[in-house]
Amino acid sequence: METALPEPKARPPVPVQITVLRAHHLKGVKGDQLTAYVRSEFNNSLLGDSAKLESSPDRPTEYNFTTSFDVSPDGPYSLDDVAHTPAILTLIEILPKEKKQKEEKTSVLGQTAVDLLPLLKGECNFKITLPLYPATGSPLEGAQLETKPSLEVAVSVPEPLLSEAQINNGNILKVTVEAVYSVPESWNPAGPAYNYLMGLQIPGAGESPQSLIFSNGTLKAGGEMEPVSRPKKWPVSSMAAAEAQNIPESFILGCPYEEENGEINQKEDYEFRINSETTKKRVLWDTERRCYLDPAALISLQKRIAESRYWPLEIMRAPTITASLKGKAGKPDRGDEDAQISFHGVAYVNTVPLLYPGVKRLRGAYRILAYQEAEVFEKTKCQSSVLRETIKQTNLLSRLGLTVGVNTPQSKQAPSRIQREDKASKENTRRMSVAGKPLDTASEAETIPPVITAPPNVEGQQYTDSGTYVILEITLEKPLVPKRLAEEIDLRVQELIPPRPQLPRRNAGAAKAVADYHSQIASITNSVLEEYCELFQRKLSEGGELDYQALEEQKCQLDYVLNSSGKYFAFKEQLKHAVVKIVREKYLKTTAFGDTQQLQAFLSELYIYLVDQMHVSLNKTLFDDRGEPAPPPMTDPEQILRFAKEAEITGDFDLANTFYQEVRTV
Repeated sequence: METALPEPKARPPVPVQITVLRAHHLKGVKGDQLTAYVRSEFNNSLLGDSAKLESSPDRPTEYNFTTSFDVSPDGPYSLDDVAHTPAILTLIEILPKEKKQKEEKTSVLGQTAVDLLPLLKGECNFKITLPLYPATGSPLEGAQLETKPSLEVAVSVPEPLLSEAQINNGNILKVTVEAVYSVPESWNPAGPAYNYLMGLQIPGAGESPQSLIFSNGTLKAGGEMEPVSRPKKWPVSSMAAAEAQNIPESFILGCPYEEENGEINQKEDYEFRINSETTKKRVLWDTERRCYLDPAALISLQKRIAESRYWPLEIMRAPTITASLKGKAGKPDRGDEDAQISFHGVAYVNTVPLLYPGVKRLRGAYRILAYQEAEVFEKTKCQSSVLRETIKQTNLLSRLGLTVGVNTPQSKQAPSRIQREDKASKENTRRMSVAGKPLDTASEAETIPPVITAPPNVEGQQYTDSGTYVILEITLEKPLVPKRLAEEIDLRVQELIPPRPQLPRRNAGAAKAVADYHSQIASITNSVLEEYCELFQRKLSEGGELDYQALEEQKCQLDYVLNSSGKYFAFKEQLKHAVVKIVREKYLKTTAFGDTQQLQAFLSELYIYLVDQMHVSLNKTLFDDRGEPAPPPMTDPEQILRFAKEAEITGDFDLANTFYQEVRTV
């Protein structure tokens, strides 16, 4: 059941201000003294240039340069742009003019990227010191750690971009495409340059999904495994400084194969995975794309996963923009567009684990298959290819002379090829009916569009033949389904179980353990006595006294018989359980001793106690200290009367009186 959400109210644009406060440890091409300025960019748009100031390494350069851009749902910059696009700051040096030089020359010294994600977590302002990464050939290369150049930057907004309710009910989705391994053998790193693209559709709040495009994959030869802890990259291209493309404090962290969620994580796949990730060719992206999901988009995301567990992750190889458009102008030709799409493949990502309680991360290896529209629609319900529409849009923008950006999300998805041909078939049938042409009895059947057989994807089949797979990671800031606390689960289980009376407490546990020990001692004593009588029955029947030496000989003989027959060991086993009960019940020892001295002290105390209790049990068993039984009372009246008369004759009148009283009672 979907949760009804209130419609968000339209809010005015919120300006995001980026201020470059100062720069440290700058160094120019010609020497330590230089004149430089800072250029601020966001989402392929120039925000402004700072003043041109003189700098030196020994003192900071105070720029105090502020630029801004507006964030609004209907404007050019949205909350999603703030989530995945950094603000790029470039330090540019103005080179001294040479003789007869009319225009000034510039040189890019370094670059850095400002992560704006804290603005989506409720912060209104923050300051940060960012390293200024040197451009290729820059004099800033090779600087010592204590003299590395840096920029102090402050970011602020007049009011929070998101309300507290939006922060609590929204989420941040991060999709990372790491690499594609075991690529087709026809791909040659030394051959012509190609643009390797991957695309994924994320369900949005509206009808059309959001397209995530990962471009500029790098084809590499095999030979060694990629380092596990390597930085993730921003989804931006054409950075002057390669290190500036790395996202701060964001790294690719691998995990054992058996802990992955993908398709190639079984024991029989380990050898293939290790071989592919070591010796085979691969294409690397290591790119992370963030998406801000409002509450409506989260509901749409959960609904999409519940309806179709698979998401299509597409891959293709395309020529570079300059090579593909060289010498071509005018109206784009569909044949040219299809010719640019080569090695079109798809991986089906099972996203159901994201609906498990408490799950925030999904990572695994997924096989890449040939892209077939009918199969993709059957498994994922996606009606169009995100990469095909991206190539079409990119070509159109290039022919119009506009900015080309393959990472720009598309606002509307074009209909698929099947839909277009389906529509054309129905239109032709309608025109034939209006023209008055005779229709036979099967005219209704003619209105059904013919089944279109897609041409075989020969290049895409090479993915299957090579065993190509992609490693993908999807993470959420908060799980889609929160994990219940243990206390909540305990309360629910407690409600299901009816109350029962408490179990009766055990009383006198130590006394019972000692009594059991006494009974075992008595049982063993009787067994030893029976064995003794059986061995020396003839000597006992003869009678006579035994001296000390004879008793010692009988004792040795008895010990030998008990040990050789195994009865001594049986007696020890019989007594072991009773001793364990004494240790647990009387001494309350249930865990092992960590100290050897404590163990020895306890064993000494236990031995003394067991010997004392053994003596108590032996005394009860062997010696009866109850005394002689009392004689039966005399109840004969004649005898008592005779005793009374004898006492009266002897003059003991008190005793005679007592006897007379007894006679009366009898």
